[in-house]
Amino acid sequence: MASSFTDHIRLLTDDELSMLVRLRPDLIIPVPADFAALGTRAQSRVSVGRALDGLNQFTLQVLDALRMTCTDGVACVPTVLEMAAQSGVADTAVLPAIEALTQRLLVYGDATAPTVVPTVEEVSSPYLTGLGRPAVDLGEDAALLAADPARLRRTLLAAPPPARAALDRLAAGPPIG
Repeated sequence: MASSFTDHIRLLTDDELSMLVRLRPDLIIPVPADFAALGTRAQSRVSVGRALDGLNQFTLQVLDALRMTCTDGVACVPTVLEMAAQSGVADTAVLPAIEALTQRLLVYGDATAPTVVPTVEEVSSPYLTGLGRPAVDLGEDAALLAADPARLRRTLLAAPPPARAALDRLAAGPPIG
């Protein structure tokens, strides 16, 4: 078991390193002096941002789910799979997305409890899955409204046109205004 990100990179097989370089070519230009330099570069904001730019929406959502389950940077894959199943998404869709994140060294380590590279938090939206602050943070009235989906829908549909326009802009992102 690797104790650090650099140790994890040292333990990669030749095939895994080759895949990493194909998926993240910026890591070898210029050629790093050693694994420590490669590890530093792989965790840099620019490199992580480029790696995230190449991911599809579903894989980014899986990454958000991993981030949501993190405790001290360690995610819980069984919880992510349970959340996906409750949404009607099969493990056979989620596991390849986690593998794609692992191949790009955005997550690493234990398959059921991978570590999310800390820089992912820095370059990702603070609003997991595109959502804003929890309703409870907005006040008791907002929390009560959000807890009743039918009432929330009625309230949104009854909003005057200018308010609906503002809500539509917020829904398109970012979710604050």
